[in-house]
Amino acid sequence: MARIVFVVLLAAQSSLISGLDVPLPISDGLVTVNVKASPYNASGNGHLDDTQAIQNALDTAIVTGGLVYLPPGIFRISASLNSSNANGLTLRGAGAVPPGQATQGTQLCVDGNVPFAALSINTSSHVIVTDMTLTSCSNNSFRSRSHPILEIANSFWIKGTNLRIDTANGGILINASNTVTIADTLINNIMAPVGIDIGAVSGGRVDIVQLHRITTNNELASSNQSIVWLHMGQGCNTVRADNVGFINGGIGVRLDSQFPAWSDPGAEPAKPLFLFANDLEIDFPLMDAIQLVQGRTVNMVNSYVQGAKNGSGLWIAPTWTAEVQVSNTRFFGHGKRGIFIQGGTDVVLTGNIIADNSIQTAQKYPAIEMVTPSTRVTLTGNQVGDTDLGPNTQGRTSYGIVVGAGVAKVLVTSNMCCDNAIQGVLVLSNASSNIINSNACSSSTN
Repeated sequence: MARIVFVVLLAAQSSLISGLDVPLPISDGLVTVNVKASPYNASGNGHLDDTQAIQNALDTAIVTGGLVYLPPGIFRISASLNSSNANGLTLRGAGAVPPGQATQGTQLCVDGNVPFAALSINTSSHVIVTDMTLTSCSNNSFRSRSHPILEIANSFWIKGTNLRIDTANGGILINASNTVTIADTLINNIMAPVGIDIGAVSGGRVDIVQLHRITTNNELASSNQSIVWLHMGQGCNTVRADNVGFINGGIGVRLDSQFPAWSDPGAEPAKPLFLFANDLEIDFPLMDAIQLVQGRTVNMVNSYVQGAKNGSGLWIAPTWTAEVQVSNTRFFGHGKRGIFIQGGTDVVLTGNIIADNSIQTAQKYPAIEMVTPSTRVTLTGNQVGDTDLGPNTQGRTSYGIVVGAGVAKVLVTSNMCCDNAIQGVLVLSNASSNIINSNACSSSTN
């Protein structure tokens, strides 16, 4: 046993003495290529262009299979790094750290003149990108670029994990791929219009994207304050989002398509198909937190949506003609409505708290409002109104629930609608198919 330990320590010391900075990572038996080693000789000093050195290392690993290792340092690139026709490739750094702390981790730094994605994975399978920061090299390039920093296309089983995309112009673009996982990742201060863009480009379907333990935040004034953090476009089939937080920016989640609402779901071209969200948090977007424009099915549970400054927590557009199910979720502190239902068929809201909304103009907006052409809407067991009232304080929301004129096939029952400024439930529709009863309602002035 002692002899084995001595050999391991000696190998580590040899790697350090050779000037390759740190011992090579455990590669699970994979052939490991160090980009700083000969014949690649990347500098990692943040000044010299390491594009060709890293690309050569990638090309070697694509042929042999294995792991490309980027030791601690700042690796400056001026052209897109391409992983095409790879199978079983891992690109691994020494850790994801804030920009400027590359002595403790690995930073892939993109020059402003890169016309495409900084890292492109195409026609590949079983590729892993992990343990590094992807960023722009300077403030000038930060302002000028608008391309994704990571692009995945025509590929199967791709995983990005332990990444930090920080002070960059592009986010992540996924097209025509199957089984893509992004996990344990921070996306911070992005200039692009979209943070994670799935199925937005015509030409192929995206099946199964899994987003786990992701946090986004545009905290710098120079970042894009109108960014859409998660966009599901016409080619997107299924997204599973678990323990994901979208902070600041413009819109948390948007589902839409440039094609007509009657297009076949899940086909290409068509409209996004499924979004399954659990433990989703959206905080302080500039516009609506969630926009459902076109798509097939949204199922959201155990989530927290707060503080849309100039919009609503959830907006279901007139062009949305499909299912929405939301349960055990809190919609809180939005500028306008907590939930605005202008479209949809089979919308079910159960066991939610929709409270303390109409922040933009007190007592102007209801907590939940339904207007035509929405139909087959079920509201049961929700708490709708204000929850933080102090003594002698009127509620912010005008009504708890508004059922607009012409809205039909609505079931509103067993909701708690207290402490709204005017009334708990306002029914403007006389449709005989509506059932509205057994709601515990009062106004804050009663």
